[in-house]
Amino acid sequence: MARQADAAGKQGASKSKPVKSSEDEAKKRAALEAEEDEDEFEEGEEGEEEDEEDEEDVEDSPRPIAASSKRPDASEDPSWWLPHAILGTLVMVGVLGFFGLFTNLLGPTWAKVKRTPAASSSAAAPSASAAPAAAPKSAAPAAPTAAPRPSAAPKPATVDPNPTFGARRILVAYKGAKNSQATRTKEEAKTRAEAAAKKLTGGAKFEEVAAEFSDDAGSKSTGGNLGRFKRDAYDASLTQTVEKLQVGATSAVFESPFGFELVTRTE
Repeated sequence: MARQADAAGKQGASKSKPVKSSEDEAKKRAALEAEEDEDEFEEGEEGEEEDEEDEEDVEDSPRPIAASSKRPDASEDPSWWLPHAILGTLVMVGVLGFFGLFTNLLGPTWAKVKRTPAASSSAAAPSASAAPAAAPKSAAPAAPTAAPRPSAAPKPATVDPNPTFGARRILVAYKGAKNSQATRTKEEAKTRAEAAAKKLTGGAKFEEVAAEFSDDAGSKSTGGNLGRFKRDAYDASLTQTVEKLQVGATSAVFESPFGFELVTRTE
């Protein structure tokens, strides 16, 4: 339309008489402004059409469903509160049990239940009278107790096969005895030994009696002292007699291969 007006103006101007230059310039300026207005109007219409197309595209595109944080309608799920109630109840029970509330409340009741007979036994009593009594169950065998371990036996004291003794000796020899140089008979030697024993019983010292009656040249000068000796150092008749005596005790008259003897144990 602006171009048509411009062309018509030009045709009219060519037919009309020439006018002043200022009027021509004004007309040109007005024609230019009209063209600019027309261009802006067309651009505005094109922009509105684009906006309308964009709005139609937006309306046609599916809208995303926003996650609703609202509580579901009670009409849709009437039991929506039930899981929450159960969870809250369990939490409350756990807290109360932690602080021992149920122990304090239910402890006496549980003790009474234990003391009272079971309800099942009272209910089974009538039927038990009609039916034959069941054979009593055999008692369960007691668990075998572990046998006590025998305590370690004390080790026996080691016995010296050849112990040491200490003793004094009075020997009365007779003719025919081992290593004897005496001329008295056996009966005389026995009588002499018994006389020495009576002196010892009367309280005489062993050393004095040995110096008077003993024929053992090796111990006579020392009061019959044999010192410390092993079991196998002398004849078995002497060592066995000494072994049977308590320390400080004196034996009765006994016969040995060397004659009749008396001994007293010193250790």
